[in-house]
Order: sequence, then C-alpha cells, then structure tokens
Amino acid sequence: MQPPESPIPDSLWINVFRVSTAVAATVTLWSLWRSSHAARGSVAPFLAVLRRSSASEEDVEKAVDDINAVLEQELRAKQGCGRLAVVSNTALLLSHLRSDRKNPAIVTGILNIIRKCVVGDEESRVAFNKAEGCKRVMIALVQAFNAGNIRLVEDAAHTLKELTAIDEEDMVLPYDVPVGSEGTYQLAALPVVVNMLKNLESSHTTQPLLIATTGFYAHLVTLQRGAKAIAKGVDGRSGVSFFLSLIEANANVLVTEHCLRCVRWIATHVRACHEELSAPPNVHRIMSVMQLNRDKASLLHVLELCLAILKDAVANDRTMMNYFMIFFEGNGGAAVFEMFTRSSQQQVREKAAELIYEWQQRSEPFFGEHVRRLMDQYRKAIQERRQQDEQQRRMQQQQQRQQQMMLQQMMMGGGGGGDGGGMGDDE
Repeated sequence: MQPPESPIPDSLWINVFRVSTAVAATVTLWSLWRSSHAARGSVAPFLAVLRRSSASEEDVEKAVDDINAVLEQELRAKQGCGRLAVVSNTALLLSHLRSDRKNPAIVTGILNIIRKCVVGDEESRVAFNKAEGCKRVMIALVQAFNAGNIRLVEDAAHTLKELTAIDEEDMVLPYDVPVGSEGTYQLAALPVVVNMLKNLESSHTTQPLLIATTGFYAHLVTLQRGAKAIAKGVDGRSGVSFFLSLIEANANVLVTEHCLRCVRWIATHVRACHEELSAPPNVHRIMSVMQLNRDKASLLHVLELCLAILKDAVANDRTMMNYFMIFFEGNGGAAVFEMFTRSSQQQVREKAAELIYEWQQRSEPFFGEHVRRLMDQYRKAIQERRQQDEQQRRMQQQQQRQQQMMLQQMMMGGGGGGDGGGMGDDE
C-alpha cells in the first residue's frame, strides 16, 4: 500500500530549508562581526593614545597596560580579534621602543604585547619581521644594557629568544630560511649580535639572561647565515669557543642544551671550526654530557655533532680522525652504544644507531676495529634491545589489528541495520 501524498509540495519544504539556513548563517555572521568589532574596538582607544604625539609618558604607559589587559582577557577567552588589531599596528608599537623613554615600564609593556601578539603565530611573525621588529627589539636590548637596566635586558633577550625560534625539522637544506624566521635572518647581519658574545662570560650576566641569550644564539646559528657570522667570533676568539666554555656537566640544563645546539649547527654550517672542536679539552667537554639521564635534546645535539663531523670529512681526514680518536679513547663510543641499547628515548636510540651505521660505512680501519670491539662488548645488550623492539612492534601491530577489527564491526553493524530497514519497507 502506497502512503498518501502530502498536500504540501516538496518545493515549499526546500525553500523553507534554504531560507532557514540563510537566516541562521546571517545571524552567525552578524554575531561574529559584532564580537570582532567589539574586540577591535576595545583596543582602538588605547592605540589612539599611542598615535598622539602629544601624549605624556603616563598616558602612554596606561594605554600600554590597558592593551596588555585586553590581550590577557582574550587569551583566557581564546579569542584573537584584539590581537589582530594590535598586529596591524606593529609599526606604531615599535615606534615606542625608544631609547629616550624616561619610563622603562613602557618598553617592558610593549615587549609583553609583542610576545602575546607575535610569538607562536606564523602570519603575525611574518608581518612583524617585515617591519624589522626583531632589529628594533635588539636595539632596545642594547640600549637597556648601556643604561644598566638588567631587568629590561633580560626581558628583551627573552623576547628575542621567542621571536627568533626555529624548528630544527624545518631545516631541510643548509640554506633554508623557514617562514617566520626572516627576522632571525636579518639579525645575523648585525655586528652587534657578534659583539654580544662577550657578554656570555660577563660577571654581570644573570642566569635568566644567560638562558635567554644562549637560546637566542641557538636559533640564530640554525640558519647558515647566522652560523657563518657567529663562527667568526670577536676579539680574536672564535664564536664556537664561547659556547664550548659554557658546556659543563653540572651547568644549567637549558644553558647546556642551548650551547650544544649552537656548537652542533655551527659545525654543520662551518667546516672550518672542526679543527677547534677536535682539540682534546673540547672533545672531553662535549663527552661530559653523554649520560643516559641527560635531557633528550642535549643527547641528540651531541649525536648530530658527531654525524656532522663524520659525514663532512673525506677519507683519512686528519681533523676528523683526531676528533674520533679522542672520542673513543674517552669512552665516547661506549656512551653511544649505551644510548643505542638502554636509552628510554626512541629518537636517541635511532640517532645513536645512525651514528654506529656511519662508523661501519667508513673505509678507515680505525672505525671498524672500535665498532667490532664495542659490538662484542654490548652483544647481550644489543640482543635484549632487539627483543624489546620486536616485542613493542608486535604489540603495536596487535593494537592496529584490534582497531581495524573494531572499525570493520562498526561498519558491518551499520550496514546490517540499513539492510534490515530496507527489508521492512518492502514488506
């Protein structure tokens, strides 16, 4: 029996649906526009104060504080319209990073705004770099240092470290400049950046400042241009020597990690520094951090450094041979096998395995002898590691199969319900 036809034509329902959808979309867009306009309007009066050339120091400081308060509220509410309004006025903000400011709180407030608006957002970083924002922050840092305002120097250095951040995985080719790191590239050409190396060993350098400054250099030398500029050094000292002197087994973890990253990338981009790195004190200093309880980043930098020296050398290269002779004599090879067999970090194990493989591929008998000896020494540990890796691989495969079976059952269950419904309609 056929169901009775509806007296209401189908076209009417279609038009009702279209109209209701259009109304809902319009209401949503209107709501978004109002919230966006309100958020932008919330910072507009404060930006207007910054535009006034006649504004007093007190008015500017209050406007900067108010902008920071609005941005803080947006962060809590997970909104960003006010932030976009501030980013579109980057040049205005940077114009207030002046050395003639009697009130350093204004500079501190603007640096805080920059971190909230620019750091972590690629598009904002690109816009900020086009306005040469990193250069202006560097100038503010130097001016604060000359004025003896260490707190402001720390704040500016921390801001620079955040603004120049580069993900090492984005460095595919040696000359790459990842999107958002244009400001880092610009800073590499400034002589003041190289001269600042002297401050790393200054007695006036506080721990927070040392962490921020070494972090900034770690980002800078990731770029080929930055590594070449820093490698030249200052006052007759090479750039890499400043970071080597700060690598200590009992030093601050962040400082050590930053310095190891600096040494690793300078060695990657500048082959001329390999000879200095192969000096016994420097090799031993690098090996001093090769412990299983060290942080993953530091261990990976040491392994990458060894790979850079190894891969960049021709057969029987004197500098490379000197480095690894000291390395193996100082139990560096054993430390690599410890990482390969006992590290809880998969990335560290894989990188250690890569280094061992590269040793095995070298034509120099020296490497073959040491690798065979260490293979025999760690035979049982290697076997246990392979068993653990195999067990982990089987568990992952089992989990994948279980997930696939559950997915198939869900799909079959859904299909079965649909077929049952169809049969009922036919009857």
